[in-house]
Amino acid sequence: MIIENRNSIEVTQQALSGNYALCILYELSQGSKRYSELLHSLHITTGTLAKQLNTLEQYGLIQKDNPSGKKTEYSLTDIASDLIPIMDTLKNWGDRYTLFYKFFQQMDDDFEEDE
Repeated sequence: MIIENRNSIEVTQQALSGNYALCILYELSQGSKRYSELLHSLHITTGTLAKQLNTLEQYGLIQKDNPSGKKTEYSLTDIASDLIPIMDTLKNWGDRYTLFYKFFQQMDDDFEEDE
């Protein structure tokens, strides 16, 4: 986790690297979650989730909470909470892109049928 001599974009990319980093952070932006809840909602392997949670914790983006001796929950740190509006924007873009992609995929399929 070397951030010296890097520009802000490189640091951001490094901190948010990993196939499921943004997905995990988005899930946690909805509230604290237990490991099993994250595993269920993300549909990933236990190894992948454990590795990604560990990385996000090392970067200070998530924290483990153990409220009154209950099972461990994961939540966003204050610095990661700053990402919530950005993740909401990315989600909205993804919703629009999904429609765009489906529309053009259908047009491509229709075009191929006409040939």
